[in-house]
Amino acid sequence: MKSRFSSILFGLFVAVMILAATSLVWSKNTEIKEKQEDPVFKIRTNINTNTAPDAETLGDKAEVIDKRGLNSSTFASVDDLKNNQYTTQFSSAPTHYIDSDSGWWRNIDTNWQIDSDGSFFDKKNNYNSYTPKNSTDMNIIFDNVFENPDVPTASANKHLTKTNRNRHSVSFKPISMQWVNDAGEEEKISDLLSVDGTKNNNTVTYKNVFGAGNDIEIINLPDSLKKNIVLNNSLAKETTFSNHDSSQYLDITFELNLFNTKRVKVKDDKTNQTKNLANINDNDPISTKDTIIIKDQNAKDNDDITDLQSRIKPAVACDSKDKCINIELKLTKVNDKYYLTKHIPKSFLDSANYPVRTDTTTTYTADSGGDGCAYYGENDPVCPNYEAIRNATSGNVDSSGGIETVGQDYVNFVMPETYIYRFFSPFNTADLPDDAVISGANYKFVVYTDSSDTDFDATIVQTTQASGSALVGEDYDTQGAVSGGSVNTAGIAVGSYTTIAMNATGYGWISKTGYTKLGLRSSNDINDIPPFDSYPMCMGMGSMEYLNVYSSDTPGSEPKLEVTYTLPGTFMTGNKYW
Repeated sequence: MKSRFSSILFGLFVAVMILAATSLVWSKNTEIKEKQEDPVFKIRTNINTNTAPDAETLGDKAEVIDKRGLNSSTFASVDDLKNNQYTTQFSSAPTHYIDSDSGWWRNIDTNWQIDSDGSFFDKKNNYNSYTPKNSTDMNIIFDNVFENPDVPTASANKHLTKTNRNRHSVSFKPISMQWVNDAGEEEKISDLLSVDGTKNNNTVTYKNVFGAGNDIEIINLPDSLKKNIVLNNSLAKETTFSNHDSSQYLDITFELNLFNTKRVKVKDDKTNQTKNLANINDNDPISTKDTIIIKDQNAKDNDDITDLQSRIKPAVACDSKDKCINIELKLTKVNDKYYLTKHIPKSFLDSANYPVRTDTTTTYTADSGGDGCAYYGENDPVCPNYEAIRNATSGNVDSSGGIETVGQDYVNFVMPETYIYRFFSPFNTADLPDDAVISGANYKFVVYTDSSDTDFDATIVQTTQASGSALVGEDYDTQGAVSGGSVNTAGIAVGSYTTIAMNATGYGWISKTGYTKLGLRSSNDINDIPPFDSYPMCMGMGSMEYLNVYSSDTPGSEPKLEVTYTLPGTFMTGNKYW
């Protein structure tokens, strides 16, 4: 009897132990599953990188993938998440594109890829781009996949076929380069020659394609495809025109293929009216220095900006010393074909420092192009009027070269000259949550060259530039004088990011609904200190007080704004921290 009772007890004990073990395993599995679903655990173990292999880090913080935006990445550590705190890094240019296969925001890669036939393409952006191996086949294609992500795109080893060259695509075929004058005379320089392109990261170059020293560069940028004509040598010469009193120009002509898109809006500078390209007359070209807007082929004339597809930015010509002018684009129609011609004054080329670059830039978004340098200067036989320069209401704009200037400059070789340079650096910070409580911010930029013989403080200021997506000469006087943080040029690094910790005034300027409009300004400019020894008689040979800094046109070195904030409430409830 005792033995039987003992067996029963032993059986009950074993059953209880098995039940306890099963319960423990179930509980442990549940705990593991909960941890794996917990964002804190995902951050800690980098589980998030399994579905987004290009996830990044910021110091000891990991990227929170599902908070990515077009131009923003958000980071947090485990402790940050427990306090519901994040740091979002905004770029002055787009940094992500939507991957059509996964739906994730991926990191933009602007480097050209080479196909088996030697042609060049890029698909890791919000637009697809293509240019052939040899210039005789040249159709430079820009395919906008950002405005309408439902448009089918090419496979990894194919390019833009007729089936996907639809209303979102634009191509440019270089035709010729020639001198022209207002009297209607023309002198050919060169047709397009046969040249193989060469790749260097995000740039494909066709050298001497319009004759010796005249190249074409095709450049992938995060927000746009740039097509530069590069004039390496002076084109200054006496033409054979009979009418030498007529104004002369260098014309560079492209055939423009819009693939049946007819809703192209252009402001005609001759009539100051906005015209539709479909209604252009063969004998009445459109001339413009404004943005050319390419709309959906089914859009109505009065549709708003949400219906826009692509934009050809205002064209400029810049010499090697960043002397730039806005140039005219002419749109013509001949035998049902459209042509776009750059119209560059010969007077500019005769006095330019070579090489000269002139661009035709196509972008997929209106939300770009707002950074750059607004500058103003004067020369005078005795001494430039510094107060007039400093207080001018408008200036010139340089926003297309990728390297911009902040500071002051005085040169006294032939005639005293003084310039003031103000750098504008807006960020679209609308991705910030409306209820974010901002507790700090860093402004980061990369110096290309430090030309400050006299050191100064590079100072963050607030601007009131008219548009965060475009810089104009009238913005010159919109920079404030209150410091949001600064760094002295004496210890500044060249070629790597310099960080300015913004003060409470500075991060108080950050917008949660649109553009945060910032700028860099010299402390000497702010404090009314001229870059020469005395006035009214200028003394000395010259004083350089400026930095050259990278802009949004230089991927990987573009300005950034890091904003740290806390959201109200608790990130997680219950006993899920360990």
